[in-house]
Amino acid sequence: MIGVASVLSMSSLVAEDGSVFIPVGRFLDFVWFVALSVLLWGRGGRTDDLTGSGLPRHP
Repeated sequence: MIGVASVLSMSSLVAEDGSVFIPVGRFLDFVWFVALSVLLWGRGGRTDDLTGSGLPRHP
């Protein structure tokens, strides 16, 4: 949905009515960025799962 709004905003180069999609795409991108940031922040920054070893990094 975000990608569609962003691609449709390029239609403003051809038709003036396409400029409506510019703020829509930007607002949806901002909402997605904030939601993803909160989700990743809620994970607590744990990187033990990504090391590939079974030993904890900080005993």
